[in-house]
Amino acid sequence: MNTDYLFLLLMPAVVTVGQILVKKNTDRIITTGGVLKFIVSCINPAIIAAVLCIAAAPLMYIKALGTVPLSEAFAFNSLNYILVFVFGRFILGEKPDVYRFAGVVLITAGFLLPFIAEAAGA
Repeated sequence: MNTDYLFLLLMPAVVTVGQILVKKNTDRIITTGGVLKFIVSCINPAIIAAVLCIAAAPLMYIKALGTVPLSEAFAFNSLNYILVFVFGRFILGEKPDVYRFAGVVLITAGFLLPFIAEAAGA
């Protein structure tokens, strides 16, 4: 496997980890009392790790764009929705409704369809 495709697979996973870290640690963030209190409250290991994860993703994407066609690379962005849906359900205990589930099924199909077509020789 081309390492750039590995970056494209890691990109949504890293963003999802960052989003989960932020969501699980928002209770530590102070949103009243001014900007300085807000900034200081964001200086904790979980939020810093989240920011680093979220900041690493575009760098992975830029690296991958060096060799992967844009039309293929862009499809990997949709994996974010799928991963957030799954991890939101199993890590955060969120209860998705039928519409969100249907949306994730459609996104998954849209992501996989070009690869299936290519494998079939279409």
